[in-house]
Amino acid sequence: FLYFIGERATMPLCGSEARAQPEEKIPHVSVDPRRIQKKLEQLRHGLTCGKVTQGGAVVERSIVIDRAMDFVTYSPSKKDLEVRQMRFVDISRISEDPRETPTLEKANIPTSKHTVTLVTHSWKTFSFVFDDKVDGVETAEALAYVVRKHRLLRDESAQRMRVIDLWMEAQLDEGGELPFEGLIEVAQKLGLTWSRDVLRQKFNEIDVNGNGGLDYEEFCLFVDRITLRPQLEHLFLHYVNKDTSLLMAPEQFRHFLLVAQGEKVSLKTARALVKAIGTDPEAINFGEFCQFVTNARQNSWFKPAHNKVFHKMSHPLNHYFIATSHNTCVESTQVDGMLSRNGLQVALSAGCRAVELEIGDGEVPMVIRAFSDCVSFPAEEALVAIRESAFVASDFPVVLFVEMHATDRTAKQFADMAVAILGDRLYTLDDADRDDYKKFSPEALAHRILIVYKMNRDDEEPRKDVSRCPALQAVRESASETKTRCAELCSLAFLVPELHDQDWGRDAEAFNVGSYPEDRMEVAYIKKRFKFTAMNRRMFTRAYPTSEASTNFSPLNAMAVGTQFTAMNYQTWDDNMRLYDGLFAVNGRCGYLLKPEYMRDPAVLPPNQPYLVTVNVLLGTQLPFPESHAENHRPQFKVITKVVGSPEDTATNPERHTTVHSEDSSPFWNEEFRFTVTNIDLAALVIRVVDQEELVDNAIGESVCPLLSLRLGYRAVPLYSCFTGKPLPNASLLCHFRISKTEDNEVISNEWLSTDVEPPHH
Repeated sequence: FLYFIGERATMPLCGSEARAQPEEKIPHVSVDPRRIQKKLEQLRHGLTCGKVTQGGAVVERSIVIDRAMDFVTYSPSKKDLEVRQMRFVDISRISEDPRETPTLEKANIPTSKHTVTLVTHSWKTFSFVFDDKVDGVETAEALAYVVRKHRLLRDESAQRMRVIDLWMEAQLDEGGELPFEGLIEVAQKLGLTWSRDVLRQKFNEIDVNGNGGLDYEEFCLFVDRITLRPQLEHLFLHYVNKDTSLLMAPEQFRHFLLVAQGEKVSLKTARALVKAIGTDPEAINFGEFCQFVTNARQNSWFKPAHNKVFHKMSHPLNHYFIATSHNTCVESTQVDGMLSRNGLQVALSAGCRAVELEIGDGEVPMVIRAFSDCVSFPAEEALVAIRESAFVASDFPVVLFVEMHATDRTAKQFADMAVAILGDRLYTLDDADRDDYKKFSPEALAHRILIVYKMNRDDEEPRKDVSRCPALQAVRESASETKTRCAELCSLAFLVPELHDQDWGRDAEAFNVGSYPEDRMEVAYIKKRFKFTAMNRRMFTRAYPTSEASTNFSPLNAMAVGTQFTAMNYQTWDDNMRLYDGLFAVNGRCGYLLKPEYMRDPAVLPPNQPYLVTVNVLLGTQLPFPESHAENHRPQFKVITKVVGSPEDTATNPERHTTVHSEDSSPFWNEEFRFTVTNIDLAALVIRVVDQEELVDNAIGESVCPLLSLRLGYRAVPLYSCFTGKPLPNASLLCHFRISKTEDNEVISNEWLSTDVEPPHH
């Protein structure tokens, strides 16, 4: 298990050698946020300083950041913009060490000057020199502030970043302090529903000198006090020495992690954690403890190790669930929506590994939605989007389903276009021949694109022969015999679609793909689950939604029988798409999940060990109002919890919900719910916060966690918008999670859940 401190170098793919990433080091913001704000404004207009060249010379340049604070650039320069520009999200190190790089040492900067060096994950480096030390320090912290806003680093308290933002946005008086009226606006942003009198009382408690305004330190104290959770005091006091101190020392914090969280750490790690969490390197106070346990980045319910690729990636491709998009280019409904390349970019950037194109006739090959009024666009744009976005989120192969509704001439044009644009990233029949058909795993096919050419359904069944790969050989031969197939496109295909399934794939190759509508998958699980599961050990199947409104079906029926390609409408962020996204958050969001062993090996039986999953919903932190609400609306917060998984587990675990809470944005429930799960391999926990109204519940935020990725103990559940999927800043739920075997009530540990998944291959 990984904590939020220290740097872990990215592992090279497939055992290849790669340079480790630089050690992460981003300064904390320690100066007054107003000075940071002033420095950011200077940077937007261009801040003059020295720039160290590769030869060690110092030349005058200006540092500039764009208005959106996405890039930092230096100018003037004749170099390409790409060379003299960095993305803030890529910066992993900001150093003020004059010996940070060999080039800086070579420049021999005088000690009277101050240096600031920016380093990206890929070791791109900018070094700047300032005549004034204060100017250099403020510039470093201003740039660090932007990096921290972009990257949500785990060594930073979410509350502290929120306080800095609130102070920078607040309406201060002429003396630079926050008056009471300004505090009212801040309280509204924090979701506080206190009366004016209550807020005035708390303001006066902090304004000890009675001057009618709060300085920055007083404002931090105000926010700390209103976010203290007295309900956690008993938990905190249980692990501190109440006779000598009300502070939690590293040894005590280590004991808390072991007993309450079920995690073993060394004393050295505990000391580093305490130092990272609190202001005192030797201990944390009650407020800092509250901030830690409710922080969804520092104490997430999702195992940090599962944020990286840890499944073994050398199994055959059909041993994986593969994140799949349906009608990828459709932006709204399937009947009359727009088509564009945006759908491809969004899906691939989200980790989707299988996309779909329907090609029709035009002056040039066009991406269409067959039998609809959707507006088409040139296929060339789609292929360029695939080339640009295919491996942004994941190194593992992209599968391109191509369905032709066009003449052979258009098909040939598209084939030529695919070769020209995708180039050597295409993995074709000739490549398979050369590799003797041995490269058929995500690891071996990294950075390659595989085409599935979906031919007419009434074509003859692929013929078998004695070649080493009969299914692929049949495609080659039929391409030259059947006019409805384009030979050039067939030669690019690597997976063969539309295998007739009367024999449940008994004669299938691992290259065959069968497609089934969503309603058939429901019937398949009820009546033919074992045959479907066996078929998916030999070949691929694809399940797809049939709704013309672009809504999604539950992916669980299809995945429960081993379906590799469960196609979803990524453009529709509904309940089922949120579930799908949560399932594929595991394994570093790489788009490939190794299926449970019983789905890969016929000698292994499906699990039948019942487990009791206990969820205690404790409290909420900074819960936002619904995205659309009336003025003076008072939210009625309610938490809905459910377990989903195999159809049996889903059916036997109806959703449970807490009572309604309407005090403020940090409600307290302390309500427990229990669920029984038989197939823990497929089970996931879904937690949603809603605002209950008389007629309908207004969804606010949701989070999904597969049970095998769940951290037990007291954990903070991050919340994501039910409408956009974007994180809700600083909002979380604190819950306590426990899993036990129902036979003997044996409590399951975090370590046990970790060992149930194959260890990393690297």
